[in-house]
Amino acid sequence: MKKQILLLLFAFFGCMVIHAQETLMVHQNTKRLYLEHTVSPKENYYSIGRLYSVPPKDLASFNNLDMNSGLQVGQKLQIPLASYNFSQRSSTGQPVYYQVAESEGLYRVSVNNNNVSLDNLRKWNNLDGDNIHVGANLVIDYLSTREVLTATPANTVKEPPLENVTKKETTIAPPVKEIAKEVEPPKKETPKTPVENPKPAQTQTAPVNTSTVAATGYFTDAYQQQTKKFPVKKQATVSSGIFKTASGWQDGKYYILIDNVEPGMIVKVTNPSNSRFVYAKVLGAMSSIRQNQGYNIRMSNAAASVLGFEDEKFNVTVNY
Repeated sequence: MKKQILLLLFAFFGCMVIHAQETLMVHQNTKRLYLEHTVSPKENYYSIGRLYSVPPKDLASFNNLDMNSGLQVGQKLQIPLASYNFSQRSSTGQPVYYQVAESEGLYRVSVNNNNVSLDNLRKWNNLDGDNIHVGANLVIDYLSTREVLTATPANTVKEPPLENVTKKETTIAPPVKEIAKEVEPPKKETPKTPVENPKPAQTQTAPVNTSTVAATGYFTDAYQQQTKKFPVKKQATVSSGIFKTASGWQDGKYYILIDNVEPGMIVKVTNPSNSRFVYAKVLGAMSSIRQNQGYNIRMSNAAASVLGFEDEKFNVTVNY
């Protein structure tokens, strides 16, 4: 009997802790409304930005921080609430709460929170009138969030663990062993028989045909989803080399090494001479690896083949 009571108590307090962690409380400063977030291990500007749907540069600017300096575990960040990540007109997303202070009525709560509609305050909080109590937590808006960068379920199952790949690329030279074992790709392999039940959506899984219009690759949908939250802001023409990998020849998964871009981001790589392009996932950085001197980026050999490159060094245009 005592054991059952203890289990019930643990379950009760566990639920209380989970609820406390999920409750978002609004704060105010001279700029605008914001939430507070405590940095956890392995978190950075990009992962926190995706968590709250805030552009990383806005997150750094709002906190008067330099993105190049990184974040510390346990560091407190202010998460800005703006039109791109919260709504005070609909009830879609995760509720954000405001704690009623002394002598505040419903009208004052509205004024202190961007003049949110009184009707919405009553509806969201099941209020019959304007009477509220000091210390009560009232819903004043809804935060629009997303769980991951891309909406493609296969990305989280079939890809190699990004953390392991990044670590290998930044510590072992040359950077040619980032995925499984280095395998020499088949030379201009052509399909022996037609693909069963050919459909347009299955062209990414067939062997690459470099004579056709550019096969944009497995990460095309991920790039489109990414640009909705983080519009393309930079374009550069850079010199590129190649690293060998078995990926991309059959599955259309193209990869790239580049400095100053967060691993896991998707970039658009274009051959300016023929306008072919692919979407490639960033595995890691180029710096600190001696063999990368003289190059701005390196891309997987499958990506280079699709773009029509045969030389060891060539120029490409990168958008991200």
